[in-house]
Amino acid sequence: MTGTSKSKSAGTLTVAPLAAKERRLSGGTSQSVAPDIRDSIFDFEVPKMTYSRKANAKETAMSNPIRVSLRKTSERGAALLVSLFALLLISAVGVAMIVAGGTESSLAANFRSSANVFYAALSGVEEGRGRLSPANPKYLGTDIPLPIPVGTFYYVTNPVGGEAADTTATYPDTEYVKEFNPPYNPPPPPIPSVWQQLGRPPGPLYKWVRINAVTEKALGIKVSGGTTALDSTTPLFYDGRLFVPTPYPDPGIPGVQALQVTSLAVLPDGSQKMLQYITAAAIPLTIRAAMFAGTSANMNDNMYINGNTEPACANNPSVYGLKSGDWDNVPGSGRIVGSPEGSKSMARFPYKDMDKLTRALTTDSKLIDAYGTGVTKTGLSSPVYSGKTATLGIPPIVTVDTDARLVNGVATNPDFHRILTITKPGTPVVYLSEGDLALGGGTPSTPGAAVTGHGVLVVRGNLTIDVTNGFLYYGLIVATGNITFKGNSSAAQMYPEIHGAVIAGGAIDAKTDDVKGYQGHVAVIQNACMFQTVLDQRRLVLSFREIPQ
Repeated sequence: MTGTSKSKSAGTLTVAPLAAKERRLSGGTSQSVAPDIRDSIFDFEVPKMTYSRKANAKETAMSNPIRVSLRKTSERGAALLVSLFALLLISAVGVAMIVAGGTESSLAANFRSSANVFYAALSGVEEGRGRLSPANPKYLGTDIPLPIPVGTFYYVTNPVGGEAADTTATYPDTEYVKEFNPPYNPPPPPIPSVWQQLGRPPGPLYKWVRINAVTEKALGIKVSGGTTALDSTTPLFYDGRLFVPTPYPDPGIPGVQALQVTSLAVLPDGSQKMLQYITAAAIPLTIRAAMFAGTSANMNDNMYINGNTEPACANNPSVYGLKSGDWDNVPGSGRIVGSPEGSKSMARFPYKDMDKLTRALTTDSKLIDAYGTGVTKTGLSSPVYSGKTATLGIPPIVTVDTDARLVNGVATNPDFHRILTITKPGTPVVYLSEGDLALGGGTPSTPGAAVTGHGVLVVRGNLTIDVTNGFLYYGLIVATGNITFKGNSSAAQMYPEIHGAVIAGGAIDAKTDDVKGYQGHVAVIQNACMFQTVLDQRRLVLSFREIPQ
């Protein structure tokens, strides 16, 4: 079949005949084959446009820039959004850090201000407490006579810059009227603080310190027991506990008056703090014997124990030489003397609460191994202390009667070994050993005491005193456990002596095998003056509180 072709001109379609295809058959013959419609080529002539064939995908993409451009624009927008979100997140974190930094700075400033005003107020109550001690160079005893009646109060003022001397006018005391009922006695002129008296630059910024008696109502505590109303008129006293003396006033009241010390501090930024102490003098320790053992006492002829007070401390009463809560073994006549007699066994031990006694004695103490003492510490959980040579305070310079006036080996001089005069006072110190302590020891060497001291020595444990190289102590020695004396005499050594008192919660031993050759020259002589002075100088803090402002 012969095909035709069509052509279109000026809007008409023309079909032109197709040439027949020739198919090669096997055997070399050929055959004409009718053309296939798929081989036809249609040309559509459209004005100004000719379609010859279907464009492929690549050509289509290139001829459609709008579609490609839309896809690229969409991706760039997502990146911008992510960037903006990240920037926003970083900005938020930065703002949060700035706010947190400002808050921490504010907290630090508040803490610093709070700490400064607290310590300023603490300086005030400490000045008041310190100046109530007779040992203080600025002692208030002449300005504040004791006891202080209820309704009377004294102020120590500390003006700064151009402030008036009486700072209570600028910074009024609003607490006193809350604690005490009228009438109130007009306060005397204010007492200048130590900073004002010394003329130094401004010290701690407390404004005033008030010192007055204290009552049950002021404390808000019923110390006398019972269910009656709080006493608002009777001042409290202290004898190891607070109590209301009845009747009052009574010059024979035991104990000492408790005092209230209150301080107000104000900083330039307006911060205020008020602190308050209840304070009292340390209770005088009553000495019952030159040596007192809680259990047994075992002495030998090398010991000389005298309970009669020394001439240099004549105002103190004489006591027993040796007392023990259990049995005792004492040497022959003349080695232990006292009043009303030399020794007494099976005696009531008045210091049964040794823990309470040691706490009361060591409120202002130093550790026994402090720098300069010559005492060292071994062990941590159960420490043990030792010092072959030790300095535990500076002894006084004294004159001692060394004439024994021996008759048949017995000293007949009542002042033998006793202090006649004190040429120069020493420097007493309170030392605390938190475990067993061994002092002295070694073989005899050069003359002079290897262990010297003055004040109060407290041992929480056992105490061993080796007098071989000398031992000279002025004051009180207390051990919660046993006290053991040891020593081998030497002609080159001075007499071992303790002028004061010795108290042991356990036994006191000076056995013949442990102390040899001293012939009654290891002396313990009662002298309460050597330690009572240092005890009287302390002011105890019975309570402490912060008063809200």
